[in-house]
Amino acid sequence: MSFFVNLVTLNCWAIAQPWPFGSKDRKERLKRLVDALEESDYDIVTLQEIWSEKDFDKISTNLAHVYPYSHYFHSGFTGSGTCILSKYMIVSTLVHRYSLNGFAHHIHRGDWFGGKVVGLAELNVKGLRVAIYTTHLHAEYNRDNDLYLPHRISQAFELAQFLDHTSRSSDFVILTGDFNIEPEDLGYHIIAKIANLEDAWLKRPSTHGSNDNGMTCDRPDNCYTNKHQLKRWPEGKRIDYIMYQSGKKHIELVECLTCLDKIPGSKLNYSDHIGLHAKFKISTG
Repeated sequence: MSFFVNLVTLNCWAIAQPWPFGSKDRKERLKRLVDALEESDYDIVTLQEIWSEKDFDKISTNLAHVYPYSHYFHSGFTGSGTCILSKYMIVSTLVHRYSLNGFAHHIHRGDWFGGKVVGLAELNVKGLRVAIYTTHLHAEYNRDNDLYLPHRISQAFELAQFLDHTSRSSDFVILTGDFNIEPEDLGYHIIAKIANLEDAWLKRPSTHGSNDNGMTCDRPDNCYTNKHQLKRWPEGKRIDYIMYQSGKKHIELVECLTCLDKIPGSKLNYSDHIGLHAKFKISTG
């Protein structure tokens, strides 16, 4: 016996007013995201940077007929920004707030006020225990003078430990989110090695000459990309991930693709990031 599970993750860049650095076109982009998810065949959706719980309530209410189960992970002054929508029943949830989250006096950065977390939702997927994690680590801001690198490394270590200790009884484990870490960075290897995870993008089957390079942020084709970033990263950066671990069952990664890029019929993108989608085949026999 086997069946498929489709999952998508997206950093929505939905900073709401009255925060002084509100995201451009937030309401229109979220409305169009709801439309896209309503027409999709995703089973599980994880989102980051939904900083307003009112935005989450609107999204989950409008999509309740498609995703009857949802959860917002609370933290900090503005909320953690992370949430999950699911066609499968959410059995339990757990959240861990990272020990280091930036600096309170850096009011021009929102990381401390959001109180970055990793959220866990345990799902009942046709009788299997599936652990879905969603997280958003501290932003980098300046790679050459990264004041927050120790914070992000600490978060990566706590994330890996949290996942390792809370997933041992699960049949299948999926970690999603915006890590603000590139594949060559130490934090990436801490997460992958300690938690024993596979990177879905690297493990994807051959795409037969596809032009999809997997970059999820600061892409040259995204209308919200700061053009100064392109001087250093002309193709963009890969900082959003789906990682997975097969527990007690055989898991086959069928595909992994970027998605939720340009809004159809619009000059806008869904976010300053694009989404990442993975399809898994789960064999229970």
